This record gives sequence, structure tokens and C-alpha cells, in this order.
Amino acid sequence: MTVDYGTPDALDAAACDLVSATLHRLLDAPTLFPIQRTLHPKATFFQTAEVTIIFVDDAEIKELNSTWRGKDSATDVLSWPAVNIDDPLETFLGDIAISLETAGRQAAKRSWSLMDEVCLLAVHGFLHLLGHDDDEDDDAARMRVLERYAVGKPLTLDGDVNAEA
Repeated sequence: MTVDYGTPDALDAAACDLVSATLHRLLDAPTLFPIQRTLHPKATFFQTAEVTIIFVDDAEIKELNSTWRGKDSATDVLSWPAVNIDDPLETFLGDIAISLETAGRQAAKRSWSLMDEVCLLAVHGFLHLLGHDDDEDDDAARMRVLERYAVGKPLTLDGDVNAEA
């Protein structure tokens, strides 16, 4: 899978490589696709799949959140799937926007590095591109399992591994 960075200067090459590696690790997850997606791609699909990630500040993500979701506030990650859940996946999966400012604040709450949080947010956005939805508790729990799998550690809150967020 190819990960294109729309803002290549926002992070150094090593950081971008870490994000890409985390997303690739997720591709081996046994329950990668949401139960709502009835049309699964062939096993070779991800060899040619693409996703674009941009890194923005809180002002930019607030504007995007307002434009696309009608919410006048900053958020951590937004994603725009290329297809609806009922349609077959296309080679281009969609776009992800991550606020580095919000990621920094959330990383501090988790006692994580900024890059750990950016990787988690990239995975979260990627799961939405595949059709996962975290509006319902069961779906959110399935996403958390996949997020833990990809980042390789508990999703701590304030450094407490028993208080996942």
C-alpha cells in the first residue's frame, strides 16, 4: 500500500516511515474489515491501494470539521473515504487529515510520544476509510482492538493502562 503525504514537510522522513509501517502492520489484522462491509477485496488488493495523509494545525482541522461535518471545533483526525460502505473498495481509499496540535495534547495525556499518537490517529482514520464506524459502542470496541494491534500497546489515558481512551 502506498501512503502519500500531502504535507511532506510537516514530519521528517523517519516519522512518515513509522506511520506507514504502523498502517502496514494493520493489514495483517484478522478482522480488518467491518462487519457492515459485505464486499471484501481480493487478498492482493493492498498491493496497489493508496491513501493520502495531511498534517494540519488546529485552525485548519477546525475549518475542515466545520465544512465537512458542520462542527465548529477542532478535532484530532478526519477521514474521507473514497467509497460508501456498500460499494467495493477502490484502489484509492481516501484522505486523512491529522491535527498535530491536538495529537500533541492527546499524546501528553497518554504519556506517549507525539509519533505514537500520530500513528494511532492514522490508524483510526484508515479504519474509517475501510468502513469502520465508532458511533456505536460495539463498533468502537472493534476499532480499539485493531488500533491496539497496529500500535502494539494499550491506548492509555494519563499513563494508566487500565484507563483506555
